Amino acid sequence: MLETTEEAILNLANLINHEDVFQVFGEGLLLPRAESQENYGLELAGPIEWQITVSNTGGEDDFIVEGKISGSAIMECRRCLEPSAAETETDFVYQMEYQHGKEGLSFSEAEDMEDILIFGNPSVNFADLIIELFLMSLPLTVLCKTDCKGLNSEGVNLNLHPEAADNNKLEIEQKDSPFASLKDFKV
Repeated sequence: MLETTEEAILNLANLINHEDVFQVFGEGLLLPRAESQENYGLELAGPIEWQITVSNTGGEDDFIVEGKISGSAIMECRRCLEPSAAETETDFVYQMEYQHGKEGLSFSEAEDMEDILIFGNPSVNFADLIIELFLMSLPLTVLCKTDCKGLNSEGVNLNLHPEAADNNKLEIEQKDSPFASLKDFKV
């Protein structure tokens, strides 16, 4: 049974010290505090499941982090605006570099070193990275159900009140095409 926590911490001291350990693996369930979810504009339906492996690449302070995250967020249905679950799952792989004294976990700021995670403490909290990757993997929109009827022109949810459907649909005027004058044009 995986433990639910507010952090996703892996201790990489054995990798940094070049001991006989070549990989560190961790997994768990991440449920950030409510204020942290609010800061990200996120509402979770449950904890985010995560698995992370950090491997030594054989270099001095170079590592590879790879992982998998999955979970469910609450988003508004694109038709009726009711809260709906949006499932997502994603994999990731990044290079990591140890820089002694560097605070937290962050992406490289140098232009020539894109997508390299920098860390300076052997105890690395991957929670923010997991949340950001989770957010990026969410769909742009979600439907509460495939046959969602949406809202009428007065904002009434037609899934709950189908009798409130607009009976007088707006008719679209048929206008002449601006290209109609070109129909007799010979090339």
